[in-house]
Amino acid sequence: MKNLNLFAILLVALLMVQCQDEGIEEFQQAKDPIPEEIINGLNAMGFNTVDYEVLQKKEGYLVEGDIIIPTKTILNATTTSAKHRRAANILSCDAARRVTVKNNIPSINNLVRDAVNSWNEVVNSSLRVRLVRTGNADININREIGNAGSGRFPTADGRPGPVIEIDPALYDVLPANQRTQVLRFVLRHEIGHNIGFGHTNQNDPGSSHIEGTPMNDSRSTMNAQAHAVLNGNIDVSLFQSGTLSQQDIIAVRQLYPANRVCQ
Repeated sequence: MKNLNLFAILLVALLMVQCQDEGIEEFQQAKDPIPEEIINGLNAMGFNTVDYEVLQKKEGYLVEGDIIIPTKTILNATTTSAKHRRAANILSCDAARRVTVKNNIPSINNLVRDAVNSWNEVVNSSLRVRLVRTGNADININREIGNAGSGRFPTADGRPGPVIEIDPALYDVLPANQRTQVLRFVLRHEIGHNIGFGHTNQNDPGSSHIEGTPMNDSRSTMNAQAHAVLNGNIDVSLFQSGTLSQQDIIAVRQLYPANRVCQ
């Protein structure tokens, strides 16, 4: 009788687990697709929604692997939006002169410092980026598990995009020296988004192509290629440069010239 009761208990437990699994599967299958108006809006803005999965985030949608666009911005997009290499909003004159960055992932402190220094090495530009350890900052770098790197474009009032999210552990699949090179590149790249630069090698939205820069630059910090590294689909040598390309420097000077007069 004891054996029979034990068998009955095990059978009930098995059925309960099976029902739970079926419930999870049903929930996953019922996950809502990205609304058509969101896809249409992103397409109108010039984002690639075919080769890159669009993911819903708390404050908007993740597009092209590393850019989060607010839902309101997408819904306001029209089919007349142009395809460009700079964001629709850039930093105001005052904001560009005193961008502050706070890193909340201690293990990458040195890499963040290197990334910030790269943007500050541009002479004849009003852009200045400063690391802070305490208090509030314009840009906060936070850890998000599973995120290979994502930034935000500047806000409509000319402030830097407020957050960069990244999971450095994802890059542990690379040899140590390559991991350092690529992570430094990705951090520099995401900071670029938050201060107003789009992808050099893709048609991101904006008001105009940055005058004086080419449509293609294989050495550009703002090329969209970091996520492909994790899948082994790209030449890691492209990430060896520890600073901005010459064309990146020209773009910074064009967007944030030294003689820019603040009103």
